[in-house]
Amino acid sequence: AAQGGFIASGGADDLIRVWHHNPDGGLADLGTLSGHEGTVQCLAFHGPSAAVEPTRLLSGGVDGTVIIWSVGKWDRLKTLKAHRGGVHAISVH
Repeated sequence: AAQGGFIASGGADDLIRVWHHNPDGGLADLGTLSGHEGTVQCLAFHGPSAAVEPTRLLSGGVDGTVIIWSVGKWDRLKTLKAHRGGVHAISVH
């Protein structure tokens, strides 16, 4: 997932990695988020407008949860038990 210069990846190690692509071309490693029990299968950034930096990152995993993260502080705001099986896609509008 990518928006507003932020890039996020989810993997089979249960983790989300976050970076920021700076206007000067540099790439800043912003760290690792943990909260899923199993593979992180989908990610989506959300903000008030696609033209500005996002305010939330949503992640879905094989554990059936969707986690809402704050962008910047990277705090876990809420964990939703979304499905009995894994979450394979997230769409935010």
